[in-house]
Amino acid sequence: KRLGTDITIEEARKITELSNKITSLEDYKNNNERIEYGRAKIDLSNYVSSLNPTKANLLTNIAGVPRSLMASLDLSAPLNQGWGMLSRKQFYTSLGSMFKYVKNEGNLLDLQADILTRPNYKAAKKAGLRLTDLGTSLEKREEQFMSTLVDKIPGVAASQRAYTGFLNKLRMDVFDDLVKKAGIAGEDVGVGSPVLEDLAKVVNNFSGGARVGKIEGAVPALNAAFFSPRKIVSTLNILNPINYINPKISQTARKAALRNLVGSLSITMTIIKLADLLGGDVIETEEDPTSSDFGKIKVGDTRLDLSGGNSNYATLISRILRKETKSTATGITTPLGTGFGQTSGFVLASNFIRNKFSPIASLIVDILTGSNSIGEKKTVSQSVIDRFKPMFISSMTELAKSDTKGKIPIGLVSLLGASANTYSISENWNESTSKKMLEFKSNVGDENFKEANEEYN
Repeated sequence: KRLGTDITIEEARKITELSNKITSLEDYKNNNERIEYGRAKIDLSNYVSSLNPTKANLLTNIAGVPRSLMASLDLSAPLNQGWGMLSRKQFYTSLGSMFKYVKNEGNLLDLQADILTRPNYKAAKKAGLRLTDLGTSLEKREEQFMSTLVDKIPGVAASQRAYTGFLNKLRMDVFDDLVKKAGIAGEDVGVGSPVLEDLAKVVNNFSGGARVGKIEGAVPALNAAFFSPRKIVSTLNILNPINYINPKISQTARKAALRNLVGSLSITMTIIKLADLLGGDVIETEEDPTSSDFGKIKVGDTRLDLSGGNSNYATLISRILRKETKSTATGITTPLGTGFGQTSGFVLASNFIRNKFSPIASLIVDILTGSNSIGEKKTVSQSVIDRFKPMFISSMTELAKSDTKGKIPIGLVSLLGASANTYSISENWNESTSKKMLEFKSNVGDENFKEANEEYN
């Protein structure tokens, strides 16, 4: 009471009991006993927190409901936020363990206990490594699940456990590995050292968990405006060349960042190339970065993105630098501008940002503009319903309706976070100029069409 805490005698006895249990387990002899010790520490922490629970901001909590539902009913962390770690063995060990967290909460608690009792845990927390949980503090959650209001829904709860568990294990495993390598390289890896901060930043950036600087505490509010603000910052950090050449950054961290980037790009490009070679006429790929199909595997009317969404950044940058854009419908390359049939760089950037909006923010914009980001006109009720549909289920529904071949493997890869978008470019073109342009192109031949197009431009 002198400390301003009001607890009952029974609560004090419970705290003493849990504390004594921790003390009795401190001298653990094997891994199982270490996990038991960690679970005891979690039990005490959870009990103390329950005596004075932190309540999530109501408006932020409500705003997070659509996102939590849209991000559920899948196991999307690996090929979404985990894409940057594709070339590391820790990615695959974390992938294998992820299915245990789907099964029940106890397995996720065992993971948390394991991480909590690792030698580098305190150093990792001090360095800012992003380790999340499923408590009532929204800023400590993965940004896809920043709402406590849907936690009891079975499918959502399983998705939350899988997402959180996969990323926590991946981040801590890679951090442990990089600390070991930095120590061998003779760098200072003491608690609180700048080297550890650099290592934590690399791990965070390549797993979609970047810190957002001085406004870190405002992330729950940022999530009301953007779907994944941390992932956006992570991608921008990955694309920033300074993070690979700045001599003030730990050499181990810079090497790890370059290895992550080159490794993930190499694996993705290899898969795309193999799909192109082995897929025959069924699979198409696009090598022009100014096309929105760049970096994707096209099977029928379905585009499969294995890059964690990063190919979209490459396309935007390429279009702005080259000042042109290639149509996925006609294959025509058009210069950026404000003339007939042209799109300005400002419009491209605006649409790109719009696609990063949160469900609530995008709903408001759709209502104001009368259509969604790809020009579809929908009623307000349809738009609202779309914000509560799990994205994986929506993608699989569209895939099932299509004539796309290989639906099962596409569905399995999508389950793990690859983006599958199914749409027919020509379905509404019976009287459109675009279809007539395609007919003209087939009639006159590619060379004559190209010559006419250049003369028109």
